[in-house]
Amino acid sequence: MITVDLINKYRNLKNKYTHALVIIKSPCFFMVFNNDAKIIAHLFNYKIKYISNCSIVYIPPNIIDMVEKELRRSALAFIIISIDDTYISRENKFTHKNYERMINEKIGHHIII
Repeated sequence: MITVDLINKYRNLKNKYTHALVIIKSPCFFMVFNNDAKIIAHLFNYKIKYISNCSIVYIPPNIIDMVEKELRRSALAFIIISIDDTYISRENKFTHKNYERMINEKIGHHIII
């Protein structure tokens, strides 16, 4: 279940990694929120859930390697962190411009802050 603490953790991380996808590993799933969820939903044809005024996509742990591979192929900056603040994947060196391009072209006016 998503808690307010987890949503706040995402928002704090997103303030630090503004132009990168922030992926949080929970015990059962990897999760992405808001605009990051919309990008993942677009890339992988996932359904978006709406909880506590947030968009969320759950990524099963058995496909996270495929997700990382696609994000690298798309040259999208991303970071993966566990709920206990352990970095699984530090922010990569890909251009942040691709994140902004994806938001502007693919997501458009449906941006959530």
